[in-house]
Amino acid sequence: MARKVRFSATVPLATGALLTVLLLTLSNGSAQSVQGGSDDLPWLEVEKTVTSPNVPTVWIQGSGKEPQELEVTITVSPRGEPVRKIRPQDVALVLDESGSMEDPLNPNPQGEFQPAYKDELAYDSVNMYLSNLMEPDRGLLIFFNEDARIVGDHYFTTNYSQLSDELDQFSPLGQTNLRSALDRVNHAFETDGDPTHQSIAIILSDGAPTFSRPEHNVTTDQVNRTRELGVELYTIGLGNDHDARLLRWLAASTGGQYFFARESEDLERIYVGISELFINLTAGTPEEGVPMIKDVLPPHVHLVEDSFSIPPDRIIRTEDGGTILIWNGTTISFVNPGGGIDMKMSYRVTLSKVGDSVDLHRPGESRLHYMDVNGTSRTVSFDDLTAHVLYYAKGEAYVPVPPPPPSPPPPTLPYGGQPLLAPPPEMSTLIPQAPPVAGAMGAETALPYQYFVAGMMGLGLAERIRHRKVILTKHKIALRA
Repeated sequence: MARKVRFSATVPLATGALLTVLLLTLSNGSAQSVQGGSDDLPWLEVEKTVTSPNVPTVWIQGSGKEPQELEVTITVSPRGEPVRKIRPQDVALVLDESGSMEDPLNPNPQGEFQPAYKDELAYDSVNMYLSNLMEPDRGLLIFFNEDARIVGDHYFTTNYSQLSDELDQFSPLGQTNLRSALDRVNHAFETDGDPTHQSIAIILSDGAPTFSRPEHNVTTDQVNRTRELGVELYTIGLGNDHDARLLRWLAASTGGQYFFARESEDLERIYVGISELFINLTAGTPEEGVPMIKDVLPPHVHLVEDSFSIPPDRIIRTEDGGTILIWNGTTISFVNPGGGIDMKMSYRVTLSKVGDSVDLHRPGESRLHYMDVNGTSRTVSFDDLTAHVLYYAKGEAYVPVPPPPPSPPPPTLPYGGQPLLAPPPEMSTLIPQAPPVAGAMGAETALPYQYFVAGMMGLGLAERIRHRKVILTKHKIALRA
């Protein structure tokens, strides 16, 4: 079940001056809320679900039966509808102009549909973004292959029709030099950036850098300079051949976001989604050093190698054999941008514990953490999620392992439950019924020396021997007397 947090917000926008957001709360009676504002404020929902198989029943790891794997998905969804107040932006639209951009996105399309070419997709998507700008927003085009160039004889401009016309100069050829592109981005913002505007660069690339001499690789110094200028890099990988690790690093290092456009319809939605980041933003990344998503797995949950849709930033092994998965906000890829931007990440696991309700994460420890736009820290825990795990042994029927028998009760101690130094003796066996013995003065006694010896059973061996000798000596003296 989804959980939600409510709060008020002030957010930056893609379409123009500072945006105060009042969001209409969507009613969801089954969602649990964390208090933080009035009833008509925005919230985030987080949900972890088993997405394959449909019924979360699997066989124990190593059983030889299928299925043994579960796919789980974590979804973070912003909710609400903003009332807008605009903050202007300076945006550099940076396009990979290498020769591979002339290729179709899907070389072997299924059915009768014509393939979509990457340069045409880029052209249409950037034009769409430009059409949504409004004064005082400013734009700039940068194309890059072996070298990068600022298109036109100007820096940032509000002449959006001119920028649209300049897109016609896009002509893919040559190799990829991303370092040169980042140099042009930094130069543009150093020269003409407006510190009162939101500073954004959207970088689209379809492949790894191929202009590969060391002096053409992106450097840490470059990225540090971008961050010093306050420029957020939003990176888009187009198709399956792009360098996802590099693009993700650029975004994470500057407070931007990485996106993956697998299909032709994805690209335009991503550009819309980047705009929506500044319009429908209900939360931001948490304070420095705090992960946005923390998923804590118990020791019986085992990750399937290379099964992540979005690899976590860190994987931590705990002392008891468990696993902690960490995703920071700047590396989470958005899906369905433009329609309530959901963050999704999924992975597969196997299980080495049987039972009807086997935990898939540690309740209370797995959570979403973020900072609302008022600067208030928010934490939302995952709801419990379990699976039914079956067991199989060779030659036996396929049945669940029965639960272990209950532990036997502790033994009851005799004599009031108090522990003894030695087992209590049975007096009738230790003390013979001897006939009366006449004493020296003619009186009778029924207390032979064994009675006194039996009374010393709780003493140590040396003490018993010493006392026995004393008693025997006194007894002999008494008889002689």
